Amino acid sequence: AVSYRVRVRTGSHPLAGTTDSIAVTLVGTRGTSPRTPLERLGPDFACGAVRGEFRVPSPRALGRLLLVRLHKSPFGGLPESSWFLETLRVWPEG
Repeated sequence: AVSYRVRVRTGSHPLAGTTDSIAVTLVGTRGTSPRTPLERLGPDFACGAVRGEFRVPSPRALGRLLLVRLHKSPFGGLPESSWFLETLRVWPEG
């Protein structure tokens, strides 16, 4: 098993943030990671937020990264909101 680190930055424009649930799937030349929620306590995806890094586990090394699939869905009973993802960075852990 291997792990990857993911860092996201939400844009600083008004209303760029979201309260929606965000998850990620990494797709590489050697396989696909499981869908992994990016969550922890606090406003991870608020306007201008860079909330450190998230760990994405994978049963095996994915090879060269081809695609980062983002999944966004409403949180709880709240209506879905838009989200401006400014940057996303992925690298192998360790």
